[in-house]
Amino acid sequence: MSSNLRNRFRISFSLRISLAFAAFLLCACTLFFAVADYALSRSLEEQEQKRLLALSTRYARAWDDADTTPLEETLQQEQGDTREEQHGIRVADAENRTLLLAPLSFWSEVGITQLPSLKVSEKVRHIQSDGPDGRRLFAVTTFPLQDGIFLQIGRDITHREGIRSRFRLISTAVLIPAILTGSLMAYGLAYRFLRPVRQLAETVRTIVETGAVEARVPVGSGSDDLHGLVLLVNRMLTRIERLVSGMKGSLDAVAHELRTPLTRLRFTAEDALLSGKPPERCCEALSDCLEEAERIQRMLTTLLDISEAETGMLRLNLEEIKLNSLLEHLLELYRYSAEEKGVELSLVLPDNLRVMADPDRMGQLFGNLLDNAIKYNHPGGRVAIAATRSERQVVIAVQDSGPGISRQDLPRIWDRLYRSDTVRTEPGIGLGLSMVKAIVEAHGGGVEVESEPGHGARFTVRLPVRKMPLTSV
Repeated sequence: MSSNLRNRFRISFSLRISLAFAAFLLCACTLFFAVADYALSRSLEEQEQKRLLALSTRYARAWDDADTTPLEETLQQEQGDTREEQHGIRVADAENRTLLLAPLSFWSEVGITQLPSLKVSEKVRHIQSDGPDGRRLFAVTTFPLQDGIFLQIGRDITHREGIRSRFRLISTAVLIPAILTGSLMAYGLAYRFLRPVRQLAETVRTIVETGAVEARVPVGSGSDDLHGLVLLVNRMLTRIERLVSGMKGSLDAVAHELRTPLTRLRFTAEDALLSGKPPERCCEALSDCLEEAERIQRMLTTLLDISEAETGMLRLNLEEIKLNSLLEHLLELYRYSAEEKGVELSLVLPDNLRVMADPDRMGQLFGNLLDNAIKYNHPGGRVAIAATRSERQVVIAVQDSGPGISRQDLPRIWDRLYRSDTVRTEPGIGLGLSMVKAIVEAHGGGVEVESEPGHGARFTVRLPVRKMPLTSV
């Protein structure tokens, strides 16, 4: 994917958000103005109906009090008042014959032929008329009087339509800038808020194109979900970098460590084939080859187990085990090696020390620690195993009286295939402590070491106390 295409994708994504917001804003504003327009129309109609009802009441009282003259005088008086809007009255009998029509100028604009039927009582009807001043709108309603006489009142309500027209014009004038402003703000906010996503994509692109696993997504100041995502991605990249670095280091170390046994294996096989030795010597050479092959296989198997443990893929057969029995059994196994070197073994444990763990892996863990404590100890030295227990964890310490570990070697003893110069004379492949650390962490625990040159070393293993898992009956 080219850079321009990526940029277009980013812009289009922000644009889609702004368009979606604009559509939502348009619908919301349209609904709001539609409701407001309906409410305004209803309010104007109610006011118009109240006005017509008040006029009809006054004119009906004037009709009942005298003949037609007072009614005309009342109309003329109101028409002369500038505060009153123009309106007209019509009195008709049951056959719809006009008895009174005033003022004539008003009804000429309305059009007498457009008047509604007399049978429709107190219903406002709207009549449109095209005059010299343009289209006008009139409201006409009919009210019954005495003796089958009807009163029709008409009012010019063109002003009401003007109010509605102005309201709609103002609404449109407000709506369009509001949508444009809201869309621009939504686009700007979306572009700003998606900055961590763009930075994340750029970092991933850098890693994919250059292989630079040390690249990290810039972390800003914030506490939102995207900020949390950036932190998680950086943690993931840190773990990947550590695994890749460990893999590279392991491959380099494996290549270096395998070169010697493979060369020795090849030399032994070639010497047996080309020297013409008797079959007995060839059998010895074959036995040496098998020993080298077994050593190489053990190294590769251990490396695979460590890798599985570090990546969380190591299968553990968890069960409740008695550490007392396990450690006592290990001491019996290594007692012969300790007696050969003159090393005294001691074990101090509380009663009924139990943990949830894989028994085979626990044997491998403490076997490695015990083997190292004996192997790198002085003749006449001591190896002590002690344990304590709390509600949350079990702590097992393996203390030896050997030469200790130098300060420069102490941080590296957990590295795969690392062996310091002081112990290269002893047999081993440099994976024992790496395996110890991997097994402990796979069980959710931790391991640490304390050592000073000339004062031995103390390895402390901390294992969490878990309850026995429930099993279905």
